[in-house]
Amino acid sequence: MSTLTAFKEAFVPRYQDILGKTMVGFVVGNTRLQSQLTEGKTVSRSIADFSDIYVRDVTRYTDRTINGVGDSNEQLTIDKQKSADFKLDSWDKLQNGPRKIGELAAKECTLKLRRYMDADILGQTLNAFDSFDDGDIAGTNGNGIALTTTNFAQVFSDLGAKLSANDVEDNGDLVLVTDPYVLSIANQTLLGKNIEMTGTTFKNGYSGPIVGFRTYRSNNLTFTASLSLAQDVTATDTVSIGGVVFKFVSSLSSTPAVAGEVLAGANAAASRANLIAAINNAAGAGTTYTEVSDADRKKLIGWRVVASASGTSVNLVCTGSGRLSVTETLTHASNIWSKKMIHCYAGRKKGVDMVIQSDINPDPRPEPRQKTVNFLIDALYGYKTFADGARTFLDLQIAV
Repeated sequence: MSTLTAFKEAFVPRYQDILGKTMVGFVVGNTRLQSQLTEGKTVSRSIADFSDIYVRDVTRYTDRTINGVGDSNEQLTIDKQKSADFKLDSWDKLQNGPRKIGELAAKECTLKLRRYMDADILGQTLNAFDSFDDGDIAGTNGNGIALTTTNFAQVFSDLGAKLSANDVEDNGDLVLVTDPYVLSIANQTLLGKNIEMTGTTFKNGYSGPIVGFRTYRSNNLTFTASLSLAQDVTATDTVSIGGVVFKFVSSLSSTPAVAGEVLAGANAAASRANLIAAINNAAGAGTTYTEVSDADRKKLIGWRVVASASGTSVNLVCTGSGRLSVTETLTHASNIWSKKMIHCYAGRKKGVDMVIQSDINPDPRPEPRQKTVNFLIDALYGYKTFADGARTFLDLQIAV
């Protein structure tokens, strides 16, 4: 048996089940449509609509008004083609000896794919039919909840009440997907009350029950924040995302270029546009901004940071990043970060539909003129939050 064949046979049983064992997304994701897709790239689903049917008065010997059951057709498209590939020289394999570097690399690449897919599915939390934020506990609408041991009981009690008020039935399948910091507050609150969560981390990040919810831990939640830039910036002002610094300047340095510089525009709108382009690595590099270092760009890509304009603000959506630190040294007092939060899934299981059409499988390909093998490790999948699925969960917004 060739080395490549042996590797491939070893890889499949050892790493394929990484998805099932570690993806919290399988708690949120519903794979009911997977069996319907044997070929092609879309799955159609009919959704019944009962909105025209309601309770009416009945008059004896008089014809009743009869409404039909409507339906709609939505499609889930398998359009996510992702890979995490690596190459391995035979001498590297020799010099690494018993560490089995190939299998270690394959496992790590599989985990990278798992985290990416997990983030995609958990990112669908933003498509919930409603949110649960600070306004739901008598605070400010649109702001995340500053969760503490003091307000913990109220938050989770009211969270369950809002689900119930929106006709989300509790069939014993309510779940909460949140991060370690929220679970730490839960643990501190519940300690001494004969409900202890320490040591209850099981398959798929399961972390025990909280006030009617089966809780799951994930570091792949979506982070969002909003930076107000209604007033123009001043040269030397800075904006930082997870330690990646963007510095506004009156003119870009050229000899040498300085990574992370952003041209202060003629007005606030121009400065906002230049900052958004710099964050997204969009058009304008070398003219309106200088690209950040390779190391910093890899961080932003890893956090899947996307900036967009919203009125006079710059909005960030970081899919799967978990908590990020965003700061600024902007001169004008009104130019500040706000609405910094993570988005936690709270509601019934399986609210998001997902289809994994192609299992993760290594495809080793030798380089013809090298002692090197390229290992292509990829996944083909799709996901969608259908209208009826969106009504089964809330976007629990926790301040960061």
